[in-house]
Amino acid sequence: MKFRTALLGLALALAAVAGHSQKTQESAWDAYVRQNPRAVDDDAIGLLERRILDALTPEQASAFFAGADPTDIVLAEGETLADFIAATLSGAPGMVYVPVNLCRLFATFQQTAPVAGLMAIDETREYVARGSGTAHTDQGGEVDCLIPTEAAAIVMHVRVVSSALGAAGRLKMWPSHVPEPPQLTFDYEPTSSHARFNHLVVQELCPVGTCPTGEFKVKTAMAAAHVRGDVVGYFRPIETTDLPGGAGSGLDADTLDGIDSTGFALDPHTHAGEDVTSGTVADARIDAAIARDTEVFGIVLTNDGAGSMLDSDKLDGRDSLDLMLQVDNCLTVSPSCPAAAAEALAARCWQTISAALGEIGTGLPAATAMNKYLIKVGPGIYPEQVTMKEYVDIEGAGEKPTTITNASSPTLAGADNAELRHLTVENTGGGQAIQNSGVSPMLTHVTARATGAGAPIAIKNGMGAAPMLTHVTTSSDGDGVENDGATATIRDSVLGGTTNGIENVTATANIVNAQIVGGATDGGTGATFTCLGAYDGTFTELDANCQP
Repeated sequence: MKFRTALLGLALALAAVAGHSQKTQESAWDAYVRQNPRAVDDDAIGLLERRILDALTPEQASAFFAGADPTDIVLAEGETLADFIAATLSGAPGMVYVPVNLCRLFATFQQTAPVAGLMAIDETREYVARGSGTAHTDQGGEVDCLIPTEAAAIVMHVRVVSSALGAAGRLKMWPSHVPEPPQLTFDYEPTSSHARFNHLVVQELCPVGTCPTGEFKVKTAMAAAHVRGDVVGYFRPIETTDLPGGAGSGLDADTLDGIDSTGFALDPHTHAGEDVTSGTVADARIDAAIARDTEVFGIVLTNDGAGSMLDSDKLDGRDSLDLMLQVDNCLTVSPSCPAAAAEALAARCWQTISAALGEIGTGLPAATAMNKYLIKVGPGIYPEQVTMKEYVDIEGAGEKPTTITNASSPTLAGADNAELRHLTVENTGGGQAIQNSGVSPMLTHVTARATGAGAPIAIKNGMGAAPMLTHVTTSSDGDGVENDGATATIRDSVLGGTTNGIENVTATANIVNAQIVGGATDGGTGATFTCLGAYDGTFTELDANCQP
């Protein structure tokens, strides 16, 4: 269900709804306008905030802020606050509010990854709400706040702690799949150092599987601050079990209008053939080999369905997988993806690269020249060994944000007709970071590192491999690149290694516009170097044979 994003920034300021008594009753909106004219003048309040504040009395708003269940707050029109918010979010009834026990979702003062500590001015961070795991504890929250996959929006108590004496602060919150909105979630003007401000926020979440790095964003402005969010409930789409008369309700649809459903059944029509008026067709005129209707029905019903031994794949000689509509071949890998295999497959979102690759050709149709895949890997460290597949590209979020690491060798094995790009691959056990054995992938904007005892190699090409390396950076306690019976084309790259920047063993290396740090070494007979526009670690130009 799609939400109206412009209406999702609900923020009820504590100063506007509590701590102020009046002789005459006024709405929470009137109180907010009176106490916060600046926020109203600069149009910092969204449409949903105005509707909520106008609908609530100050006492109701204060109760909601204190954690009251929205289903227990009844508005003047007779509907509950939960119904009011659900209808406003979806544009029509169709959302259900589910309360949860107060649970810490994120806290900057306890956050450890991917960043930690105080939020700077104009800094934006992303957080996850659904599911459970280390992604939640890394952001300073509890491991599981019981927010399910189907949750579309959450209700949070948000606390802001200003770090500057007397500094005005502003905060924005929005779902990760949309651009930053112009309106604020709330602003505040502290009067003392480390002043705290509490707000209640209804926050939409990014659709499942579309935002690998987070489900909603938080941005500070004008003043650095610590921010924390404690979830108290969520909204989800209505289900059959929520409706009277739904599955398991015990209600009989036949009794709703007093007419039994059998009254709508069609009367059977039969004839023996002799009653046909346009020419007489008696049984004697019908070939005995032709089955009657009742016989055909029995044959079909007996052989249809599970256990019939009929294989639909053989009806036209094609496997049913060939008939699937080939769409959505962009797969996602992120620590925030579902842990359960079935849920991961349904969301096209896995926690490891190997798990995503393993579903291609099993849970998903096989990769072919006419059915290629792209695996997009979000920021994070992925401690695994990866074997690429033909016609499947792997793309990270950048060489610094995304790292595949392992101590076993190789960390990653390449494949023909596949590209690896925008990430780092490292081996920490003295082995090979990337191995291309008889295969010729493309490596673009890739950093390869190899450390440890022995003779580590950042990129090893062998057995007739012919990879294409563009904007590749290597560093190694041994060789940066080793070609053994291979042909490598390298452009716009930095080849670094403690033993050799690049070593050729009965191999060919064609290098254009590159820096070779550690030297280019002929490790065997028949080795060929061709260099154009290359230089060494001291920026001394190298000759056509990659030598100083």
